[in-house]
Amino acid sequence: MHKAAIMAGVLLAIAASQGRAQDAPAAAEVRRLLQSAPNPDDFADLSSGGLVSLRHKPSGLICAFGPDFRGDSLHASPGGLICETASVSEIDTLEAFHTAQASDEELQGALARAMGQFRGAQAVSGFTDAQSERQNAPPHVSRRYVAAAPSGDRLFIRIAYSQVGDWFVLQRVISTPDSAQIADSDGERRLLAAIGQLMDRQTSGGGR
Repeated sequence: MHKAAIMAGVLLAIAASQGRAQDAPAAAEVRRLLQSAPNPDDFADLSSGGLVSLRHKPSGLICAFGPDFRGDSLHASPGGLICETASVSEIDTLEAFHTAQASDEELQGALARAMGQFRGAQAVSGFTDAQSERQNAPPHVSRRYVAAAPSGDRLFIRIAYSQVGDWFVLQRVISTPDSAQIADSDGERRLLAAIGQLMDRQTSGGGR
């Protein structure tokens, strides 16, 4: 019995040590990402299991980054944030900025910024917009395109946005045309989750 207790303690110590070793790169990545934030205290570190996740306290938006830290970026300002993560097959960008109601000029500027580096974008159909299960969830708009990258490669681009209280959220997903359906479906799910996060922040105290 005594030996079993000792062995259990040893195993727990090894597991804890391994967990700290796995979390060390994530902690370093959090520090790197927050270097660009004018106020790092605006972010809560929700990272777990070696994956980096940061919640922007003013908006409530959660930036969930991928396992390949080389594709992660965070740009924050007093007015909002842009977080991006990339994998071999996909680039996901999520933006939120504070505005009581995005004007047509702001909307067109945001869309132009999202599409600016791509040439000859053509709208494509055959995709389904998901419906939020949240009561009183604001509507969102999802647009899909096929366009050419600067390299000439054909890409699928999803642009989606919504006004959630005093925050405007904009999403861009880039993938290959072959994976367009999966990328779009996952993008819809993530956008609805982001809308829910902003709604929760509005409900808990609203604003900034």
